[in-house]
Amino acid sequence: PWQLHRPQTRVPAMVGPAPTKRKRILVVEDNPLIRDSFARAIERLSAQAGDGELELLTAEDGGTAWEMLQLHEVDLVVTDLYIPVLSGIELIERMRSSPRTQAVPILAMSASIEDARVRSLGAGADRFLQKPLRLVDVVDAIGELLHLHSTP
Repeated sequence: PWQLHRPQTRVPAMVGPAPTKRKRILVVEDNPLIRDSFARAIERLSAQAGDGELELLTAEDGGTAWEMLQLHEVDLVVTDLYIPVLSGIELIERMRSSPRTQAVPILAMSASIEDARVRSLGAGADRFLQKPLRLVDVVDAIGELLHLHSTP
């Protein structure tokens, strides 16, 4: 069964791909309540999915996220657009311009009612979710981007 690996206070500096069955998700969000909601969504998805493991990494700002992406292979990045240091749009643009991260799926999210969806998808995000987030939408989006939904 899927297992949730919560992030440690210090993330070990390992370079290289995640183990074959482990899916590593980086959540970039400065609001701790929203980060906690993603932990719950991943727990729910873990319970629903087939065999393998999910590992959750978190960053509170775009600069830290970019540094983590240089050290760790991830299978999905979930980012808020309005985060400190390096905005979500800037993070997406950097990821899409780097050979190391250009193919990593990106789920963008924002409470902004302006052109956040258009801007994030235009920068290279694969999906966009409007805040406030519904847990079922988060689970569905993560499952879709990681190809975890089993076919009947």
